[in-house]
Amino acid sequence: MSVFSDISSLGVSALDVQSMMREAVRLIREKLQYLWVGLLLKDHKTQTLSVLAQAGLKEERFKGVKFEVGKDTGITGEVALTGKYKCVNDLDEYVGPYVSFIDGAMSELAIPLKKRGRVIGVLDIESDKKNAFTSEDISFLRTLTNQLTDAIERFNLLAKLQDELNIRTALSQVSELISSILDLDRLLRTVLNVLRDYFSYWSVSIFLKTKGGEEIELKAFVGYGEEKRPPEVKLKVGKEGITGIVAATGKPLNIGDVSSFPLYVGNTEYVNSELAIPIKKGKNIMGVLDVQSPELNAFTDEDTKILELFSSQLAIAIDNAKLYERMKNLALTDGLTGLYNYRYLMEMGRREKVRSERYNHKFAVLMIDIDDFKKYNDYWGHPSGDVLLKEFTELLRSTLRKGLDFIARYGGEEFTVILPECDEAYARQIAERIRKKTENLDIEGKEAFPSNKFTISVGISIFGVHGKSFQKLLRLADKALYKAKQTGKNKVVVYGE
Repeated sequence: MSVFSDISSLGVSALDVQSMMREAVRLIREKLQYLWVGLLLKDHKTQTLSVLAQAGLKEERFKGVKFEVGKDTGITGEVALTGKYKCVNDLDEYVGPYVSFIDGAMSELAIPLKKRGRVIGVLDIESDKKNAFTSEDISFLRTLTNQLTDAIERFNLLAKLQDELNIRTALSQVSELISSILDLDRLLRTVLNVLRDYFSYWSVSIFLKTKGGEEIELKAFVGYGEEKRPPEVKLKVGKEGITGIVAATGKPLNIGDVSSFPLYVGNTEYVNSELAIPIKKGKNIMGVLDVQSPELNAFTDEDTKILELFSSQLAIAIDNAKLYERMKNLALTDGLTGLYNYRYLMEMGRREKVRSERYNHKFAVLMIDIDDFKKYNDYWGHPSGDVLLKEFTELLRSTLRKGLDFIARYGGEEFTVILPECDEAYARQIAERIRKKTENLDIEGKEAFPSNKFTISVGISIFGVHGKSFQKLLRLADKALYKAKQTGKNKVVVYGE
């Protein structure tokens, strides 16, 4: 009755199932004076037993150890298979398969933990005395096992309810993101943090398909070794990595041991298992949500279900963010060339003025005009003129500094370039480079130009030399451009020359 009372009180005070079972087997061993008591849980997927709690030996002995279920794998293995208790009161005389948990055992009693007829584990008790278990002992310990089974089920139910609460809470947060965050990078980082905070995944990544759809690119990551991650990760769809396969098939892929997967891409020093879930809206595969773990077989069917729920919500959020980005770009860019328009040019000019004043830097403004563009348009028609504008746009992009220089379509055949941290000599050098590349560009229909060549004229003004407001710099660069036009075209003029 004392043992019953003590174990019953554990169900109220224990914080988790493992701590309760550790205290329970300790009480059974010490109060009933047994040599060893262990509680083993059954994994129905792998058909193995692992020690949840034990008393009588050091814990390290059982860390990571699994015992097979079956009649040929010892007394506990047989009980886990048959669901019937087994008592051996003289192990010296026992002729069946025997797995020793502890030296010096003379008697062993193994009792199944069963819920609704299904074996969920085994309580194994060993004594250093022969004939240690009477019929009354067996009856008492079977009743005690039922009590432990109920306690485990209560903890499992609470854990399941907590998991469901976590899923609902996290899904609710992701749903709110759909309407509250329209910046794609911020959205992805926030979703990863939600997954990590609520479900403690070791690492989480989001890959999105590139424009052509032939590759997926790492867009957001949280987890292990972040400082060691390459700045850019791209994988070929259907050919590289677990995520690359999922991006092609649109089906989840759970790899319990990545070293056995021939197309795995990554570092097996850190990662042993990986679960990849497609991010898709309808039949459109947008990317992949990927989780990794240093443990083998770390992810279950439950993880797959959770992440599939998230990926469907994430697909909607990404679609909304991309739509917003497209709408934003339409408001800021020229529809034909994809360059920024006049409205955004003025904003960038204002920002560059503020930055240059703060750091006492110069910057240059280039006004560029295609010479005799109207004649080309009149001769070949507007569609050909549009093609020419696009070709010139690509020439500008390939000549200027990526990520630093700013290009805008000012209007018609006029373009504006902002060159940060640039003096007059460097600005002239860049302008001449653009002019020469244009003159040497072999375009179709150049005979429509009077000079039989595709040429441009360029006007330049410098911040801090010719003016300190962006509007004035534009006006002066335009005057220099007009001077270039008046004096023969196909030339570069700095304001004041």
